[in-house]
Amino acid sequence: MGLSDRTPAQPQQPSFAGVPLPGIEVTGASPDPEHALTTPFPPIARSPDGQPAGHPSTTSTTTDGKPLQHGGLASSQHDQHQHQQPRKAFPRLPLVPPLDNNPNLEHDYGYRADPSSILLRYPRTLVSHTQDFCELYNPPKDSFFWNLASTAVIGGVGTVSKIFMTFGAYTSLYNMQPFLNILYDKTRTRPILTVTNHMSTADDPLLWGALPWKCYKHPSKTIRYALGAQELCYFNKPVAAFFRFGQVVPVIRGNGIFQPAVDYAIEMLKSGKWVHVFPEGKVNQQQDLIRLKWGVGRVLMEYAGTPIPQGGQPFMDEQMPIVIPIYHLGMEEILKENPDGTSPIWPKMGLPLTIVFGKPIDFGPLIQDYKNGKIPEVEARIQITSRVWDAMEELHQVALKLHREQTEKAEKDQREKGQWWWIKPVGWGWWRSKDIDW
Repeated sequence: MGLSDRTPAQPQQPSFAGVPLPGIEVTGASPDPEHALTTPFPPIARSPDGQPAGHPSTTSTTTDGKPLQHGGLASSQHDQHQHQQPRKAFPRLPLVPPLDNNPNLEHDYGYRADPSSILLRYPRTLVSHTQDFCELYNPPKDSFFWNLASTAVIGGVGTVSKIFMTFGAYTSLYNMQPFLNILYDKTRTRPILTVTNHMSTADDPLLWGALPWKCYKHPSKTIRYALGAQELCYFNKPVAAFFRFGQVVPVIRGNGIFQPAVDYAIEMLKSGKWVHVFPEGKVNQQQDLIRLKWGVGRVLMEYAGTPIPQGGQPFMDEQMPIVIPIYHLGMEEILKENPDGTSPIWPKMGLPLTIVFGKPIDFGPLIQDYKNGKIPEVEARIQITSRVWDAMEELHQVALKLHREQTEKAEKDQREKGQWWWIKPVGWGWWRSKDIDW
């Protein structure tokens, strides 16, 4: 059953993260599948008089007694703001109650509706339509200046990353050669999709310093196109230009899986590019993986095309992207988040960093079952994402063992060398990737 086929929910007493919302009646809602979120829409909350929650009659007030509208504007300010600037149609979002009704919302990881925590932390972005996206991210094709600038940015960042991985950390690299064999294969007809856990804000691009120098000669062919948070990578024009040249595509966190950035990722795969995603969707410095977003499932499903019963064409497994998991440990300490959740500017030196490349993920008959109409779209998306999670968790266990070994070597090396550990640390020669006996 698709997202648009949901039946209305029965009225119920609403609560939000365990906090009841008195005096509000709940009715079901069917979201527009074009703007569907990565998690199901919660019901729309309405007051007894039929007004939606957030209406002036149900919202909280300012210190001077004026009612608050969406975004924290008083009603008079809100009306004036409407006259000054035309309103754009935004995707509908889940109810976000005032913080006084739910003071712990920002830190309640049990609540899975993604936009809520984003709305509390960042201003609402205006990039919500394809036209806005193209104005923000529209790299020219076959442009000499573009290629030159992109090579300079990617090469410069790669150089800094290599310097840090050589002199700033005890780096160890495992099983990268099979990945490079796939990347350099001139007979390869399938695109590459890599998935990685997300330990810090510098995971990308720092981890790609592990790639050989020759990858930086033609970055559009041998360097990933990554999805990056718009509010971090595209918040002003100079920063946006830097990340645009770095092949980072702006994704709007909280706008769900049906948005232009995901569409662009699918098109990049169809053109044979290498696309990289962080399926967790945010920095996670805990030991365990968190629930993955469904975007990776949508990318693989739509790459395969429409199911045959709905008019789609037959599709062979050999045409699917090569999906390769990567797991790394150490960045959660090198750039350990501050107590307020912000990331430090400068990394810690002399800590172990372990990067492990996995084997391509085998989806078995799952894609063909979806193409043949044996499983519905939503179920297929869930199963594909679950398969990616299983592969990453399996690789996680391998990385944990290797990282412990590297940590012991690093501690011993620092005891023996003291402050001169960085001249030739125990991780020296890390660029010669070690094989793994699976």
